[in-house]
Amino acid sequence: MYANLETDNTLYVFMHAEQVYTGSESYDSCSIIGETTIENIYLHICKIDIKSIIIDFDEIKKEKNGVTWMGKIIQHCKEKDINLTLCRIEKGLLGALKLEESLKIYYDADFRKKDNGNGTVNIVCSDSPIYSLTNEIIYNLYEQKLIERMNEHGSRYIIEREANQQYSHSSNVNLPKYINIKAFIEEKELSFLGLYLLYKKSKQLKLFNDRYNQPLLFFSSMAGAYLASVFSKLASIDMVFLNHLGPKKKLYRELHKEQLLADKDYLIISDVVCLGAEIERAKTLIEYAGGKLKGILSIVLVDVVSNRPNKEKEINKISLLNLTADKNPFGYQIITDFNNIKN
Repeated sequence: MYANLETDNTLYVFMHAEQVYTGSESYDSCSIIGETTIENIYLHICKIDIKSIIIDFDEIKKEKNGVTWMGKIIQHCKEKDINLTLCRIEKGLLGALKLEESLKIYYDADFRKKDNGNGTVNIVCSDSPIYSLTNEIIYNLYEQKLIERMNEHGSRYIIEREANQQYSHSSNVNLPKYINIKAFIEEKELSFLGLYLLYKKSKQLKLFNDRYNQPLLFFSSMAGAYLASVFSKLASIDMVFLNHLGPKKKLYRELHKEQLLADKDYLIISDVVCLGAEIERAKTLIEYAGGKLKGILSIVLVDVVSNRPNKEKEINKISLLNLTADKNPFGYQIITDFNNIKN
């Protein structure tokens, strides 16, 4: 299961994400949910002890052979006394999946339906309050989970550096804490869902809505290569790489201007964007080739200065976790020799 998020004894399941990553059916669009995906969700639910389950159908338009397994999910929740909420269901899916028929069999009249007013409905079973699920709620839940994992005892996400290892060659500052994105990559369920949500955030900002003029995805590091390989499949866009632009400012792949196409839009994907020196070098190369930088994607974005002039005109910056001076849950630091100097 790459589409679940568990918090506060509640399991959130995102149908579309699971179909994207594990659907084995040969469908033209991941918006068609298949029996294999629903079966995977059912088998996962049967293995865990949980109080509430919320299944999000956002972006699922049609179904194929999924009626039986949806019925099994509903039956299991009733028998185990699990609060069940089905969110953002296309109205056409109600009949196609025979949801109301299954609910009437197992819940009788003990379920409520709420029309969301946009062609979708929410269904809440038992005594749970009607639950409203939005992308923003999902992003916030995921961010909380990511912070929780980073702060766990023994976590490899945050590494305290020795004094002689703190210097950053790319930005001429000391960074006592290292954000280890390799730990994020290795935790597949967390990273796959995170990249899916990064894709959804980018889609909301219409960064790749024109199918005839899709941007290219630019990366310049090994971690960036992994992130780009997953993200490019989600967004159906091509990749460009230069290995690498940092941290010691040495370009290991000879640059030919033809590798970067003129009159193309670009998205840069990186693991952690701190002071942005590597991003600026990448932006310079893209613009030198005649391209345009449309957005910057990252797992962690450190917003060092909040009162920048013309901030509203900046390039879109999309991240899973945005660190600021006011929101710094694991004490990230940027140190220079001027830190303790006072006027």
